[in-house]
Amino acid sequence: MGLHMNPRKWKLGAVGAALCLVAARMAPTFRAARVSIVELKQRTARDDKPPLWKRLFLDLVLLALAAYGLYRYQSRETLLRLTGAGTLDLGIDPLLFLTSAFFILGAGLLVIRAFPLLVSLVYRAGRSRWSPVMYYALLRVGRTGGRGRSLMIFLIFSLAVGVFSAATARTLNRNVEDKVRYRLGADIVLQPVWTEEGSVTSRGSGPQGPPVGGTFSDQEVERYYSVSRNYREPSFTPYTRLDGVRRATKVFTNTNGKAGLGSDVVTGVTLQGIIPHEFGEVSWFRRDLLPHHWYEYLNLLADSPTALLVSRDFHTRFNLNTGDALSFTWGNQEYIQGVIYAFIDFWPAFDPGPAGGAETNHLIVANLPFLQNSLAKEPYQVWLRKKPGSTDAQVYADIQKKNLAIGSAASQTQILAARKNDPLLKGVNATLTLGFLIIMAVCAAGFLIHWSLSLRTRTLQFGILRAMGLTQRRVLYMIVIEQLLMTGTAVLAGLGIGALACRLFVPALEMVFSASAGAPPFRVIVLGSDTLKILALVLAVLALSFAFLSWFIRRLKIGSALKLGEE
Repeated sequence: MGLHMNPRKWKLGAVGAALCLVAARMAPTFRAARVSIVELKQRTARDDKPPLWKRLFLDLVLLALAAYGLYRYQSRETLLRLTGAGTLDLGIDPLLFLTSAFFILGAGLLVIRAFPLLVSLVYRAGRSRWSPVMYYALLRVGRTGGRGRSLMIFLIFSLAVGVFSAATARTLNRNVEDKVRYRLGADIVLQPVWTEEGSVTSRGSGPQGPPVGGTFSDQEVERYYSVSRNYREPSFTPYTRLDGVRRATKVFTNTNGKAGLGSDVVTGVTLQGIIPHEFGEVSWFRRDLLPHHWYEYLNLLADSPTALLVSRDFHTRFNLNTGDALSFTWGNQEYIQGVIYAFIDFWPAFDPGPAGGAETNHLIVANLPFLQNSLAKEPYQVWLRKKPGSTDAQVYADIQKKNLAIGSAASQTQILAARKNDPLLKGVNATLTLGFLIIMAVCAAGFLIHWSLSLRTRTLQFGILRAMGLTQRRVLYMIVIEQLLMTGTAVLAGLGIGALACRLFVPALEMVFSASAGAPPFRVIVLGSDTLKILALVLAVLALSFAFLSWFIRRLKIGSALKLGEE
């Protein structure tokens, strides 16, 4: 599905942009036209009336709406887990897209409400020790009304949205990558071609004995006899010596296994045969999916040839415990018996089924030599782990050069490339990235415009301070302290609120992108490195802004501000 722009859409977009521009430019003009210059000066000098949002407790109202939206999300998540329904079966709640904005804005306003109290505490803590410059800066910041608060809420909201957007993009991309790596299991999965050398027939265990005389149907033969194919195993050594391959291992998988539970038989069991130490070196697995590191489960499997790792439903639904014997097989072969060493919820390339669903998949992991010695040998897969810097083309070229017969091949890199080229995911990533860059640009522009206008209006104050003996260096130092108190608090609050919003509301993406279907489960990714990068970018922008303001202050004609009639 492509996006097509026709002239009508361009015209509608242009009209919408023009209306937004007119509204943004004219709305403040209509409001200011009702106030005379005398009234404006009086309001500026007596800015002691609390703003409307404080009187209406808008911050608490927004936080209450965000808490309600979070409760709605958790309720829907619980309902999906209990019913096993798809994430889109209940429809998309529009409130989910607004709760994060409500929370960020409400938390930011709450910080602004508490900011004067914080400055007052700092002022009281060193009241007898502050220098005149510090004393003046603290008093001014603590007594400043809405003139500085507007800049703070702007910075808090911008930075929090930036952190939220970065975490959202990181979460979406990482979960797509995790899903591909988990379901494939390794960098490259090959299915070698095995040649068939006939079949082996042995007497089965029919309840009434084998049929005698006559012609028998295939169903009767399969009922009383076990017929298995005899394969010729290709050499495994060439796969370990492929160009660009660091490690290779054999993995046998059969999705039509059976487990015997007394008189009952569980069908549709996935049987996986592995070589534990090789499997751990080749496979990809997320460490948070099991209570212990997954290498510990491989060590348990390596302790005994008959050791088994089984999915947890064997414990919850069939009342089996560790140490119990479990019989299993596939096809019409005889049952073999192993011992349960541990229960697992997830395993490389195993999909346990929907969380909370009535139907879940079953898994039995055993040692591959034990399976091959006990049952008929069948084709297995070859899982490969590439060397750092090697490419799929390099591996495939060497396979072709050595004339290895491959029935099928799957590459993690190619699947990831296809998934990341999905139009929806690319659109979301582009929107979040562009939005973050625009927010940073607007932050820098807003910061410079606010302080430039503020410094121009305070020229007379600077002139008085200079006339009282304050050097230009100390005037600049005073302004830097004011900026650190206001801008620094806003930056820290914005980063903290953004990180908290990520923890609370990014999981809602699970309901929009159907990320909960299959394994591994959806997880929120908030990396400290991303936050540090955002903080470094913000500090760089502020440093450039401080440098500009220093140049701007030096160009101010503070001496002329003392002339009579300047104000």
